Amino acid sequence: MNAAPLPQEETAVVGTVEAVELAVREATWPFAVAHRAEIDAAFAQARRHKPGLWNGEVLLFRNCRIADGVLRGEAFVTDYASFLAWRRRPEADPAVRNLFACAAVEGSDGGFLLGEMAPGTANAGEIYFPCGTPDRADVRDGYVDVAFSAHRELQEETGIDPARLALMPGWRVVRSGALIALVRHMRAAEPAAVLRAAALAHLRRERQPELADVVVVGSRARIDARIAPFAAAFLRDVWQRCGEGG
Repeated sequence: MNAAPLPQEETAVVGTVEAVELAVREATWPFAVAHRAEIDAAFAQARRHKPGLWNGEVLLFRNCRIADGVLRGEAFVTDYASFLAWRRRPEADPAVRNLFACAAVEGSDGGFLLGEMAPGTANAGEIYFPCGTPDRADVRDGYVDVAFSAHRELQEETGIDPARLALMPGWRVVRSGALIALVRHMRAAEPAAVLRAAALAHLRRERQPELADVVVVGSRARIDARIAPFAAAFLRDVWQRCGEGG
């Protein structure tokens, strides 16, 4: 079967993949080179408002295709300042994708755990599943280990041990413009309220937590404008397939 590019819907669940193969390629990003002065100035201004922002290395992606149940693509390294500048106007390089893996943890009562980003973060106030832009720490043998990335972010942000969770098969792929979210559905033995309480205790122990709050969403009625479109699309898809959450 020929590989098909991911469709261009604004926000949609485009399917399930059983495996992900994202090879890391060393490359210079023309966008970052051409706009270096503008990028640095914008990031310096952002840091005046949010001093905790760190201009570390992150991974962005190209040539993402799905074929035979596998998502394939290429990753390249750039700096966080360039990523933020491109994210404000992705049409400047429409071939690039902001791809990341996230953990959709469901409690035994059907409630899902989402985090509200802290004021000092780039996405302050937004609500979505624990996740983060991949970086070199997520690379194994030249490929991005999306499972490791999702598990790492879940534990760092909430303190929840992924080893205690049951993993549902495959990754749900959500496309939202230039964003591609790989969502791994995980189930816990405890109700969502118990998970939330444990996550909030974890946040209180953190010196600079990434999350300001942890919220439980158990029905369509709880989806408000602060929930990121990709997370809302995944939740609606789960409830539609399961006939629940109305």
